[in-house]
Amino acid sequence: MVVLGGGSGQVGAGAVTVPTTLPNDPAFVGLGFFVQGFVLDPAAASGVALTNGLETWIG
Repeated sequence: MVVLGGGSGQVGAGAVTVPTTLPNDPAFVGLGFFVQGFVLDPAAASGVALTNGLETWIG
C-alpha cells in the first residue's frame, strides 16, 4: 500500500514517491518507458482517478 500525501478534498494537491532501484547497466541507457498512476476514488465519476501519463527515458 502506498500512502498519498496532500489535503483531503483538494483536487490535484496530492503527491506520491515510489522509490525504485535500477542496476548500473549500460544496456538501460536510451531505454524509454511510460508510467501512469491511479487511485480508487469514490468521489470520481468512475470510482477511479488517473494521473497524466508520463514518458521518461534513462540516460
